[in-house]
Amino acid sequence: MVDAGYNPRGMVDVMEVLAAESRRRPSIVERMFASHPLTENRIATAKAAVAALPAEVLARPMTTRPHLRRIEQLRRSRPAYDRLAEAQQLAGEGRVERSMALLRQSVDEWPEDGVLRGFLAAAELEGRRLRAAASDADRAARDAPSVFFVQVVAGRSLLEMKRYGEALRPLDRAEALLSDVAEVRLLRARALEGSGRRQEAIDEYRRVTQLAPGTELADQAQGRLRILGAL
Repeated sequence: MVDAGYNPRGMVDVMEVLAAESRRRPSIVERMFASHPLTENRIATAKAAVAALPAEVLARPMTTRPHLRRIEQLRRSRPAYDRLAEAQQLAGEGRVERSMALLRQSVDEWPEDGVLRGFLAAAELEGRRLRAAASDADRAARDAPSVFFVQVVAGRSLLEMKRYGEALRPLDRAEALLSDVAEVRLLRARALEGSGRRQEAIDEYRRVTQLAPGTELADQAQGRLRILGAL
């Protein structure tokens, strides 16, 4: 909220309103926050974090302007995301070239949108446009560092180009964003193996077999372990 230009006291105020509502109608608020319960500890932690911020941040007006600016950007970019939905449907029908053309149009309109570029890179990867996929995925990963999907696409694209050391960077970010996803662990193992880091690769392949036993991912990991003499 600080980075977005808000006064973060607003978050604490909202949490306290919701906490009061949960005491009055607990079932409604519990459903809203099922995955991240609105505990008194969370509110106290938020208050402490806000209190530690610089005075000039806490002096910001309580305003909706940053939110309205963001909504305006979303409104203007909606046609690009409508094309994304159409492109995904076309890709599912096997019309990869048309899908890529629509995605390229959206990316040309919003060149700094890492999510759109990530979907373009995924389509290029599917169409075996490996050089274009690696280039677009690398930029998408830098423009959208907190988007898991984009980081995975970047890692896959760079792996296909045998740029193993470079592939590790987005894959490490993906692991940090969402840990112990078997697909990511398998991609990291391939990147480590390609980089000559044999023991680290073996450890990752073994982790895949633990995370996804009986799956195709585990079969691939076991195949590499046999080749590396680790089974």
